Amino acid sequence: MGIDNSKTSRKINIILLGLESSGKTFFLFSRVKQLIEVGGEIKTKPTEGFNYEEIRFDSMEIAIWDLPGKESLRSFWPIYYKNIAFDGIIYLIDYDNKTTLDESIKVLHEIVVKEEFSECSIIIFVNRNIEDCIDNND
Repeated sequence: MGIDNSKTSRKINIILLGLESSGKTFFLFSRVKQLIEVGGEIKTKPTEGFNYEEIRFDSMEIAIWDLPGKESLRSFWPIYYKNIAFDGIIYLIDYDNKTTLDESIKVLHEIVVKEEFSECSIIIFVNRNIEDCIDNND
């Protein structure tokens, strides 16, 4: 008799990163939570510690870690990625905030070269105010 792997649970760890006010927590609670049909109004505040959500699909569990992007709190990021094997990174950039755009790209470059992320898939979301796109015909 063989082992039935169809019932084996697989956990995928995703780390959600970006600078402060890039939209990480909003993304987590508005987009990801839609997958598990959580309704209601989405209200977010700056993340001081971290947000953690788990989503289950059949035998797969997705754990999403939303870490704070405030400069003084980014020094805590290594505590997570050195102790948790992450399978993927979702990185958010606020394109409309021109004062932090260069810094955000610099931080992204610093992240992708980390040995801890060498086998991670990376998704980059660039937030842009849709009204600006419509008004400027971009």
